[in-house]
Amino acid sequence: MHQQNLSEAEISAWLKLTLANGVGSSVQRSLLKEFGSPQAIFDAGELLIEKYIGQSKAQKLFAAQTDEIIEQTLTWLQLSEQHHIITLADENYPKILLNISDPPTIIYARGNIELLNHQGLAVVGSRNATPQGLLNAENFCQVIANFGLPIISGLALGIDSAAHKGALKATNGATLAVIGTGINRMYPASNKNLALQILEQNGLIITEFPLNTSPSPENFPRRNRLISGLSLGILVVEATIDSGSLITAKLAAEQGREVFAIPGSIHSPLSKGCHKLIRQGAKLVETANDILEELRFKPYVPNIKKVEPKLVIKKENIENIENNIENIENNIEKTEKIENDKITKAKATNKNTKTATKNKTKSKTTNKKTAKNTINKIESNNENNNENNNDDNINKVLNFMGYSPCTLDELVERTNISAAEILTHLLTLEMQGKISTIPGGSYQRLN
Repeated sequence: MHQQNLSEAEISAWLKLTLANGVGSSVQRSLLKEFGSPQAIFDAGELLIEKYIGQSKAQKLFAAQTDEIIEQTLTWLQLSEQHHIITLADENYPKILLNISDPPTIIYARGNIELLNHQGLAVVGSRNATPQGLLNAENFCQVIANFGLPIISGLALGIDSAAHKGALKATNGATLAVIGTGINRMYPASNKNLALQILEQNGLIITEFPLNTSPSPENFPRRNRLISGLSLGILVVEATIDSGSLITAKLAAEQGREVFAIPGSIHSPLSKGCHKLIRQGAKLVETANDILEELRFKPYVPNIKKVEPKLVIKKENIENIENNIENIENNIEKTEKIENDKITKAKATNKNTKTATKNKTKSKTTNKKTAKNTINKIESNNENNNENNNDDNINKVLNFMGYSPCTLDELVERTNISAAEILTHLLTLEMQGKISTIPGGSYQRLN
């Protein structure tokens, strides 16, 4: 835990200042400007604070029931050297965020806090991206991270995840995830392993929301201003016309950041947002070099330091271990009993084998009829299954085609379906008016 040499009481005061409902960050900053520290604010007393922020807000600030969440947060800080709380007074607070309209008073962080003061490229886009969009995001970010520019995104599904993965594939690449939940909650849960990989590879996860904060729609626009605020520029990979990614791009432009967009098919709804940005002045990019040549940055060189989490052994943990050992011993006894029962049954089975052989001849005729009926049922089921599988594969080919032109070889690679079968499905899709063949042997989705 790397704090600016704050005592537990001082950290608690920072937390109490930011945890009171109805006392926003602008009010918090005005009080800090007047009194110098959270401790001084609370030492001043409610009556004096009323003169600066009004009676209602002062009452909320001093009456807030925050002891439990503060205790949980202090415990969380002690669990690992990778756990941090960065305050406005901390030398590690990202200087670039001081220039945005509403910087957070404190930042909860896990991982390599060096990244807070090294601007990167923000990458945003659709959660329901096409296979080509995901590939573009991953490839762009791998190349850009290889040049020492960290990748910043929101750890969401789709483009965000692909961006983080691309950075992690780079040699000494770095990535920073800004989340819209409490630091101890990963959303979506399916990205938990990705979050762990970011931390293992010297990356960083941050949030301004207190511990235990659940994912809520209003959290993500606030998160997005930090994604853009920490960056030199922002790349939009795929976005619909009303996508939240366009709001993030607008914030970036207002913050003086460069805005880049990858164009796509005119038929794709996921390209319309990028095309709108390009018409509004965003730079159209076709390769990662188009971005790198626009941005001036000092390459980030990670100071790799393996950090071991602190081991905290509690009484209840010891009791759990003892219970687990007892369960293991009980399971061993059960296993031995099962094995002995098997041996006894095997002996009894051998005695009955001769009797069973005599009865087999009598049942042959009946079995033949039953087998014939069973085979007919299986063949009927197989025909139905083949039809269902055929439909599934047709839809799979269409989905993996995306909206950009693609070749037969690309579809084989994306779907793991044979070329012969894909050609059959392409003919079906063309007859249905869903795709068309274009010059050069490529295929284009129409709707």
